[in-house]
Amino acid sequence: MAGLKQLPGLLKQHREAAAAAAALLLSAIKRGNTQPEQQLQQHSKHHQQQQQQQQQQQVRSGRASRSARQLRRASLQRSGRASRSARQLRRASLQQDVQQQQQQQQQQEALQQHQKIQQPHKQQQQQQQQQQQQQQQQQEILQFLWKEQQLQQLQQQLQQEQQQQQQQQQQQQQQQQQLLLQPSKEGFMRETGKTIRQAEIAEGSRELSNISAVLRSAVLKGMVELPDKLVISNASIVLGLVLQLTCAVSPLQQQQQQQQQQQQEQQQQQQEQQQQ
Repeated sequence: MAGLKQLPGLLKQHREAAAAAAALLLSAIKRGNTQPEQQLQQHSKHHQQQQQQQQQQQVRSGRASRSARQLRRASLQRSGRASRSARQLRRASLQQDVQQQQQQQQQQEALQQHQKIQQPHKQQQQQQQQQQQQQQQQQEILQFLWKEQQLQQLQQQLQQEQQQQQQQQQQQQQQQQQLLLQPSKEGFMRETGKTIRQAEIAEGSRELSNISAVLRSAVLKGMVELPDKLVISNASIVLGLVLQLTCAVSPLQQQQQQQQQQQQEQQQQQQEQQQQ
C-alpha cells in the first residue's frame, strides 16, 4: 500500500526529467555546434543521471508493487482465513443448532413415551380413588341407615314399654277398685277391724322406733363422752351393743312385715287369675 502511494510522485519526477532533457536538446540544436563536446558530455551526464533516477524509480516502484502485492496477498490470506473461520463458526453454530433440535426432539419423544406409559397408571389410580370414595360413601350411607334403624327400634321399644307400663298401671287400678268393691259387709267389717289393728300396731311400732332412736343417740353420746382408753379396751362390747340396737326389730314390726308380704302374695295371685 505504501508503494502505491509513492507511484504518482515518481511519475511526476520522470515527466520533469523528460521535459528537462527535451529542453536541453532544443537549446543544443539552436546553438549549433558551439561547444558540442561539452554539451554532449553534459547531456550524457544528465542522461545518465536521468537513467539512474529512472532505474531507482523503477526499483522503488517494483519494491512498492512487490510490497503492495505482498500486502494484497496477506490481506487475501487474512480474508480467506477470516472467511474460513467464519464458515467454520457457521458450521459449528449450525451443528449446535442441529444437535439442540435433535436433543429437543429426543426429549419430546421421551416425554411422549413417558406420558403414554404413565397415562394408564394414572387412569388406574384415578379409578381406584373413585372406587374408594364410592365405597366410603356407601359405607357412610349404610352406617347412617343402620343408625336410623336402631333409633327407630329404640323408639318403638320405648313406646311399647310405655304402653305396657300404662296397661299395667290401668290393670292395677282396676284390680284395686274391684278388690274394694267386691267384699261384702262382713268382710268389710273384718277388714276394718284388721285395718284398725294394723293402725294400732303401726302406732306402737312408731313409738318403739322413736324409743330405739332415743336409746341409740344416748348410747352414741355416751360412747363419745367415754375416755379413749375405755373405748379401746371395751371396743368389742361397745360395737356389739351398737349393732344390736341398730339391728333390733320389735315383734310388732315383724308382724307388719309378714302381713305386708301376705297381702302382696294375694294380690299377685289375683292378678294371675284375672289374666287367665
